[in-house]
Amino acid sequence: MILYLLGMYSKIKVHDKLLHHFIKDHFLLILLIAIATFLRVYQLNTHGIFFFDAGHDLLAAHQALQDGRLPLVGITSSRPWLHQGPVTIWIEMLIMLFFGTSTLAQHIVFALIGIAAVIGLYELVTVHFSRKAAYYAVALLSVFPLAVANSRYPYHTTSIPLATVLYLWMLVSLWNKFTIKRLLFLLFSGILLFQFELCNAPLLALIPYVFWRRGYSVNKKVLLVAAGATFFGLLPQLLFPLFGGTNQVIEFAKWFIVQVLERLQGGTNTMSNFGNTLQAFWVFGGRVFGVDVPTISIIGFASICAASVWIIYKMYKKESVPPLIELALLGLWILVAAYFVAGPPSEAYFPPFFICIPIILSYALVSLQKKLQIFTTTLLLLYMGFSIYSIFAAQFFVMNNREFQYDSVGEQRAITKAIALRTNNSAYQLRTLEGAERQFPAFFEHIAWLSIEEKLPLPGAEGKVYYLAKNSDPQPPETILIRRFPTKTLYWDPTGTQTK
Repeated sequence: MILYLLGMYSKIKVHDKLLHHFIKDHFLLILLIAIATFLRVYQLNTHGIFFFDAGHDLLAAHQALQDGRLPLVGITSSRPWLHQGPVTIWIEMLIMLFFGTSTLAQHIVFALIGIAAVIGLYELVTVHFSRKAAYYAVALLSVFPLAVANSRYPYHTTSIPLATVLYLWMLVSLWNKFTIKRLLFLLFSGILLFQFELCNAPLLALIPYVFWRRGYSVNKKVLLVAAGATFFGLLPQLLFPLFGGTNQVIEFAKWFIVQVLERLQGGTNTMSNFGNTLQAFWVFGGRVFGVDVPTISIIGFASICAASVWIIYKMYKKESVPPLIELALLGLWILVAAYFVAGPPSEAYFPPFFICIPIILSYALVSLQKKLQIFTTTLLLLYMGFSIYSIFAAQFFVMNNREFQYDSVGEQRAITKAIALRTNNSAYQLRTLEGAERQFPAFFEHIAWLSIEEKLPLPGAEGKVYYLAKNSDPQPPETILIRRFPTKTLYWDPTGTQTK
């Protein structure tokens, strides 16, 4: 017995030494991941982001489980006849199988996906470039405000950074050595990226680019593998017409061709789209770097443009540039060009930038002279501190009455309970002052989801009429103020009709 205990003690000492060495060798990485984790999981139960589109997906997943079916498409895109892929709804269904209708469980799992993207970026840059650059890349991704916000809600865009890491990894693997197996994995990773968001389709152009740069031949076997991978990867969309839906693949191809032809023809509409796209880049692209702080946005845009020009110049001079950097650079600017073709991008278009921008900037930072590296590292630390402060000051982008803000799960749950208490758990109607619920039928579906979670009546087409308005909006005539929340005010309309 004594010998057994001594043996166990010696094993524990060995494990302690290994753990000590691991922490010592990876202290900076552990610290950066801890920062990223904290920013992504802090008070998710109250300050988690939860808007109506996220509620729509959860309702779709819940209904699919009840019906015992597997959805073939996801939420509609900004073009209503086109749907996103179904993978996110499948993930949400899987979470519901284990945790039921828990909104917190959904938030935590999707936050973990965001954290996995941070770890994946470190591995990607370390393996395919350098460990030092990986620290810079992870430091940036950890505190990018829009990247933090993207990890704090259960939505189809949340998984895009992790999928982008996987796709870039497969691209570099194929660049380093061509095998059919690597090509197959690359095609599936590219289709996965497309399944999460249709606007990621231009990144698929990096596959033929790798073939061209490396001089790989496209033979019959390659074409068969590509056709097979595309067929199986897009099988849900290909099956959708058999169940009464539109052919998503053909409709997407038609839409993209029309967009390109319209831009080539030019005209006033094209100029208007150009201006709107610039505005969208200023707003949403700026939020990648800062919480609506123009100075930070300008510095961020200037840095990525300067780094891009410098890398392109190096490539022009035929100097060595790692494949990862070249592919991340090309991917970034392909997306920028595609967004100008397709029209003004929404916030959902920017998650691939969370990965490409840190990779490009990290390469530029480690290429600087030592004195400049010390200066830029100091600036990076100051930026990280300011970004963390800004995220806290913005209350993690909820309940702050700013432009950069979303609905919070805590506030929406409080609204849901307040209405149920007022109506004594009976049927009710929920409206907005501007009639958004008529234009967007899913406008209150986050309220509907929370009602299911709390086992309360869902908003419907019958019962008393309530208005949910911004705190800054004037009180509607002939209504009674029920309660004021951090960003919304609830009114009851005693004269409202009992049915819509």
